[in-house]
Order: sequence, then C-alpha cells, then structure tokens
Amino acid sequence: MLFPLTGPGAGLAFFVVGGVGVGAGVVAANIITDTFRQRYCPPDLIGRVSASAAVISFGAIAVGGLLGGVLGELSGVRETMWMMTGMYTLATVALVCSPIRKLRDFPESDESLRAAEAEKAVP
Repeated sequence: MLFPLTGPGAGLAFFVVGGVGVGAGVVAANIITDTFRQRYCPPDLIGRVSASAAVISFGAIAVGGLLGGVLGELSGVRETMWMMTGMYTLATVALVCSPIRKLRDFPESDESLRAAEAEKAVP
C-alpha cells in the first residue's frame, strides 16, 4: 500500500519498505499454503495439487499483469496503484469480516478424520 506514495529522493523509502513488506508477506503465505497442502493432501496427490496450484497462481500473475497494464494505460500508473490499494483494503476487510478470521488451526486430513471416527466407533 506504500507504492503509490513513492516519489523522487526520500520518497523512494516508501518503495523499499513496501517491497520488503510484500516480500515478507509472500514468503509467509507460501509457508502457510505449503504446510496446509502437506498436511491435508494424501501423499500420492501432493505433486498434482502443487502443480495445479502453481498453474493457477502463475496464470493469475499473467492476467493481473495484463489488466494492470491496461488500467495503467487508460487511467495512469499512479491512479492504477491507488485503485489496487483500495482493492487490497477491500479484500482485507472481506477476510476480517468472514468466518475465516476465527479459524486458528488447519482442518484435519481425511485420513486422520477417518481414523478418529473409527476409534469412536469401536466400543
């Protein structure tokens, strides 16, 4: 959200701080999503699930770059960055107001759920 504030001279600090923040967020998100995949997916499907997630993710990056370029051309680069800042804010508000906010643990995998149900069924 600091990128639109970037300017010449000392204004470059906004770019540096924003870039470090984005980098840290990407690393944290990758760790969380990879941990979820490894805990939830059966071992024989992890490769397929990871490959599918990569295709979707990299495809979204390409589409986002194209849309960002079109918006930048139509309305200006700084205005497009302000629009994206507003979209990030809306996405954050949507997540904070959703039931996802209350979740603290990963869901159990199907195998562990079946094992727990089998233990309960045994008298």
